[in-house]
Amino acid sequence: METVKRFWTHPACTDRKSTADKRYKTQWWKNYSETFRRKHPLCAECERKGMVSAASLVDHIIRVNFGGSFHDPRNHQSMCDPCHRDKSFAERNGLSLPYQLNDDGEKIPFDRGGVSFISKYSLP
Repeated sequence: METVKRFWTHPACTDRKSTADKRYKTQWWKNYSETFRRKHPLCAECERKGMVSAASLVDHIIRVNFGGSFHDPRNHQSMCDPCHRDKSFAERNGLSLPYQLNDDGEKIPFDRGGVSFISKYSLP
């Protein structure tokens, strides 16, 4: 069985890839991201695994380029860099999360009676 290597985890590759979406560079997003991480200082994925890790960024649960809402806070979670890299890797390799549409017709995570459903993803 062929193993897929995560090229960006090499120690020499410390710079994050830039995103094509210019909204991440706006002052609004920078302020929002900082405020969101103050309210949610721990990595959501680490917490699901029973670990504690400081969050370093705000992740879109359903990727914006997959139709996820950019501005809807229900589509945001705080994450640490390693978890975010793993999630991005899984998304590029077919991860698909259940979703519902918000009032603007954008995708947000599926809500089961007030509890957001975020599937666990496994990596090789």
